[in-house]
Amino acid sequence: MNKLKKPKKPLVSVIIPTYKRAQSLKRAIDSVLKQTYENLEIIVVDDNDSNSKYRRLTENIMKEYNNIPNIIYLKHKHNKNGSGARNTGLKYSKGSYITFLDDDDEIFVEKIERQVSSLEKLTDDYGAVYTGFNIVRGGKILSSHIPEMEGDLTVELLQMKWGTGSGSNLLFRKEVFEKIGFFDETLKRHQDWDIIIRMFESFKIYPIPLVLLNIYKDSRINVPNPDSFLEVKEKFFNKHQSIISKLNKEDLESIYKIHALELSISYLKSNEFHSFIKWYKIAKSHSRVNFREKTYLLLILIFSFLPKKEKILVIFGPIIEKLRLIKS
Repeated sequence: MNKLKKPKKPLVSVIIPTYKRAQSLKRAIDSVLKQTYENLEIIVVDDNDSNSKYRRLTENIMKEYNNIPNIIYLKHKHNKNGSGARNTGLKYSKGSYITFLDDDDEIFVEKIERQVSSLEKLTDDYGAVYTGFNIVRGGKILSSHIPEMEGDLTVELLQMKWGTGSGSNLLFRKEVFEKIGFFDETLKRHQDWDIIIRMFESFKIYPIPLVLLNIYKDSRINVPNPDSFLEVKEKFFNKHQSIISKLNKEDLESIYKIHALELSISYLKSNEFHSFIKWYKIAKSHSRVNFREKTYLLLILIFSFLPKKEKILVIFGPIIEKLRLIKS
């Protein structure tokens, strides 16, 4: 008598957008190939311009995976930004579950298996699950975050009291994207916040209280142009005004304060001190700036005048992580 075959586990699509980070892409891909969950498709979306050196470097890395049938390598002619690359991956994905992995992060071997197992036990109104994560810089773990919160966390996200660390964390049901659509390609930042807030209009989220992701900060020392950052903030708030307008006054003031503080930091990092003071005063006008927030601003101010910032960030990283405005 033939043994009964085990039913095949649902397909999971892992979408890896990559841009100017060929040196870390291999680590990301290999972390997916090592997963204990086997029914995977890995979609690498190359968002480098076709005639750039970064395209050539990425193509050289991808040659190592030519003989692996479940790796799909897609190339954009021109850079479309992170949202565009994720959307390309979504269009080609066939999985019942979908997750994203930034090209400089890595996932632990049991991450996808534990996330799929968790989602399959939950009711359909849970659209995604997320895990704990480490923040890593210079080979050193600066902080570890274990999640606890579940449900509709729209207010907590807008207040920056809750987050998932990066776009590499969540595992979604495919029905989420069928319901809410894809990433907003007009947003240059806050794309992850946008997709999660839209998800919360129809679905909830559930935590897995284990660290299953390393988020590397070494290649993320980018300082956004503060004026462009302000435009993104305005667009983001205008887009979600129907949600924000329904919040109570205390929540609203807390939200406006923390985002004004984030803008003040952006101007401070660009040495635009007049605008820094302006946005700091705006933040104070909404709600009291507490001791932790003031200390964080002071550290940013000190670091802006110091050389060799990367070494300093590695040494003082744990302190900065505890003080930073965006809590996870």
